[in-house]
Amino acid sequence: MKPRRAATLAAATVALLSMGLAACSATSTPPSALANAPGTNAVIPQLTIGDDAAIPTLNPDKTADTVGAYGALESLIKFGPTGQIEPALAASVTQPNPATYVYHLRQGVTFWDGDPMTSADVVNALNYEREPGSEISSHFTGVKSVTADGPYTVTVTLDQPNATWESQVATFVVIFEKKFQQEHPATMGQPGVLIQGTGPLVIDSFDPTTGLQLSANPHWWGGQVLVKHVMVKLFSSETDEALAFRAGEIDAAHDVLNPRSFVSASGANLVSTPAFSEGYFGMNYEIAPWNNIHVRRAVAYALNRSDIIAALGNKAEPVTTLIPPNQLTQLGSQAQISALVNSLPSYPYSIAKARAELAQSPYPHGFTATAITIDFGAYTPINEAIAADLAKVGITLKLKLVSFNQYIDDLTGPRTLGGTYLTFNVISPDPSSFPSALLGASNLAAGGWNYANYNPAAMNTLLAEGTATLDTGKRLAIYTQMLKMLANDEPYVPLFIQDYNIALSSKYTLPGYTVWDELGAWVIDIRQAR
Repeated sequence: MKPRRAATLAAATVALLSMGLAACSATSTPPSALANAPGTNAVIPQLTIGDDAAIPTLNPDKTADTVGAYGALESLIKFGPTGQIEPALAASVTQPNPATYVYHLRQGVTFWDGDPMTSADVVNALNYEREPGSEISSHFTGVKSVTADGPYTVTVTLDQPNATWESQVATFVVIFEKKFQQEHPATMGQPGVLIQGTGPLVIDSFDPTTGLQLSANPHWWGGQVLVKHVMVKLFSSETDEALAFRAGEIDAAHDVLNPRSFVSASGANLVSTPAFSEGYFGMNYEIAPWNNIHVRRAVAYALNRSDIIAALGNKAEPVTTLIPPNQLTQLGSQAQISALVNSLPSYPYSIAKARAELAQSPYPHGFTATAITIDFGAYTPINEAIAADLAKVGITLKLKLVSFNQYIDDLTGPRTLGGTYLTFNVISPDPSSFPSALLGASNLAAGGWNYANYNPAAMNTLLAEGTATLDTGKRLAIYTQMLKMLANDEPYVPLFIQDYNIALSSKYTLPGYTVWDELGAWVIDIRQAR
């Protein structure tokens, strides 16, 4: 529930510069489905979770950071174990046409106060969350109407087909009680008032300075909740979290960004999974010397991903595509995605090939350029590793330390940066999420993240086509064209996709943990170790 996982793509200051995912709305795998997993199905009386988040409110309209609230709030649909869309508060979804979604609500679901959930609650929640000024309203762009068609049917009509809609719903939309919201129009989500949800964990108390108290919902539609009480303790830093872990004050720590130092200080076990957080070195497509194709390809050959991952300090996997493979698998089989990646022009680490490319450029002996960095996370160590790699082929990259705010302004303001490193995090798992933020004309305006200044007309066409069709095969073909274009032009050199980490006491296990579990009530999936 860290704030950097909560920002939208349009307001992504901290979120796009760090690692993490949205604490979000989809429910987790019911306990019965884990009966044969490692660990036991014994009741866990109390879990204490550490987090160094800022949680100002529980109102999803005021901060996207609290959607999900550790499994308290739920959505209409959820992500399954491999990222497939599955029913949640909606027992099924039908589409009478490509721009219309009819949600047939699960009957018998109650809010924590015992009141039944009906279409009136769902319509109210969606309209509330898409109103102007809502921090998650951008995820409702293109929604024409939300209407109730009987007590257990809700129809959402879009302006046009949008392949990202289901992912947006599973990630950002949460359902809360209409009556409660109307009784507390100005205070819902605040300490002492709270919110009324349907999820497996009931929020009992909330303090923005100390954390949350939650308890198992005995009437949850998903079945028995084995974790009976959860305390979420907030810390000012990961260092404080690690010390608390070593002292036995917490059982788990959420969103560990610096796993090496955390494990060293805490002695914790880590549960990790590749996240939707990718590191890039972007080069301005319009500014010399980066506007030369041979310079960009020389840089691609010169960067040693092993060096850069070592500087990162987190678990990570090398990656060569702007869209991470774990997102592409939503559009095709693993074999198809592997074949796609292998078919692309590639730039494996090679000093000889880097020098050969540079020799074809106007800068055969290299050049000197300035790159900005920040004293945040692993940015400076990574930039130093990049500079050391480029120096081997004659490119001198001088690092200029700037403030965090200046870094954001430079990346999203006038397109005057040359070569720049960025760790980019997205919240939506849809394959369109990275391209729709980093490419094309719409992201060249002030506040946009197309810092490579990459805007070919053909790319803008592909960006539009990628979300306009719902056919996964056609979408895969579109993104294959996009990735081939990017691999030829190489405005961004993809470097790694880093892991999401949860520190866990040896007393517990988190079976089968993946990024899709993180996009849900992962806390209730914790089990006692055998």
